[in-house]
Amino acid sequence: MAEAVARLLRDGVVVGEQAPAVMLCDSLQTRAAPALFTHFFASLTSNIAAGRAQAKGLVVVALRSTPESYTSSLDTEKKSRSSPGHCLQLVDCYTDPLGWNERIQGAEKLGEEGQRHTELEASSAYSTLCHDISDLNSLLSIVLRSGQAAVNQQSKAHFAVLIDSISFLLHYQSVAAITNFLSALRSHEQVSALMWVVHGDLHEARVVASLEYVATTVIHIKPQIHLPGQMLETQHKRETRHYGRIYVRQKKRNGRVREQVEEFQIENSGVKFAPVTLMTEMHQAVSLISSIPKVQFNLELSDKEREDRSKVVLPFEHQGDGKEVRIYDGRPDSVQSTFGSLNVVNGGSRHPEVVGSVAHKPSGVGEIHYLRDSDDERPDSDEDPDDDLDI
Repeated sequence: MAEAVARLLRDGVVVGEQAPAVMLCDSLQTRAAPALFTHFFASLTSNIAAGRAQAKGLVVVALRSTPESYTSSLDTEKKSRSSPGHCLQLVDCYTDPLGWNERIQGAEKLGEEGQRHTELEASSAYSTLCHDISDLNSLLSIVLRSGQAAVNQQSKAHFAVLIDSISFLLHYQSVAAITNFLSALRSHEQVSALMWVVHGDLHEARVVASLEYVATTVIHIKPQIHLPGQMLETQHKRETRHYGRIYVRQKKRNGRVREQVEEFQIENSGVKFAPVTLMTEMHQAVSLISSIPKVQFNLELSDKEREDRSKVVLPFEHQGDGKEVRIYDGRPDSVQSTFGSLNVVNGGSRHPEVVGSVAHKPSGVGEIHYLRDSDDERPDSDEDPDDDLDI
C-alpha cells in the first residue's frame, strides 16, 4: 500500500479536482513518521528527476529538521545532476522560525553572527528563510514563490509541497487557520500533491479529525504487536531496526473509503514494506491464547478429590440400608406388573357417585374415580383452568 501512496504523489492532481493530500500520523510509541516522510520524499524526488512525475518541482517546508538533512539524504548520483538540485526548493522554518535572530541583530546593523547568516542565506540558492511562522499568509506566499522557482517560473508546470511537521505550526496557530492554509495549497492550480506530518498524541482528537477531513489519504502509524516469543528474538535488533504497521485509509472519488494494513521495517538502508501475513498471525495468536489459562482456578481433580466424589450419594440412588440398590433403567418394573394384574383403573368413571375418594375392595386395593365438573370440559384440555380469574 505504500507503493500506492508513492504513485499517488507521483501521478498528482486530476483535471477539475483539488490536489491529493496525504497525512502521516504517528505517536510517541512509534516515532516513525520522519523516516516514512523521508522515504516518500526520496521516492518523489527520484520520480521528478526521471521525468515520471506530474510535478516538475518539489517544495519542502522544513519545520522539524534542518534543510541540510534533506539535501544530504539525496545520493551522489542525484546531487551530480542539475535537475534535482534545481527542482528541489527548501523553505527554512527551522533556523529562525519566530524571527528572534533578525530582531536581535537588527535590520541595519548586523553583527558577526548576522553576517554569517547572511552569507549562508546568499550561498544557498535552493533555500528560503522564513522568519515568522505565525504569519501563515506570509508562509503561503513563500511556499508559492519557492514552487515557482522550482519549476523555473513556468506558469503551467506543477510542483508538490511536503511539510515535515504540522504539529509545530499548531503551537502558534489555530486549527481553523491550519486547515485553511492546507486547503489553499490544495486548491492552487500549480500544486500537484501535498503531504504533511502530524503527531497525533500531542493534540486533541478533534484537531486530528479536522486534519483528516482535509486529507484524501491518511496513514496511521502504529507499533508492531510483539508476541512473548518474538521479544527475545528481536531484542538485539532494536538498535538498527524498528518495526511497525501502517493503516492507510484512502478516500475514493465516489465517496467510498478503503483501508489497508501493511507492515514496515526501518533499517539502516531505508524503509521496507511487507504485506501482513494473516495465517501466521492466527497461528501465533492461537498459541498465545492456549498458553494463557482462561480461568483463575484449577479444573483438574486430585486423587483425594476423586475419592471423595465417589463417596457422594446421588439423590436418584435409592439406598436400602444394606438391601439391594435399585435404579430405574426404563424397563418394566415388577411392581407395575403386579398392579396391572390387579386391574387397577386410574381416572375412570365406573362409579361416578364417588368423587375424589378411595373405595376399598375386598382385595385391599383401592380405586380413584374422577368426575368432571362439566360435560363441556374435554379430558385432555390444554386450557388454563385459572384463565378466568382476575388476578
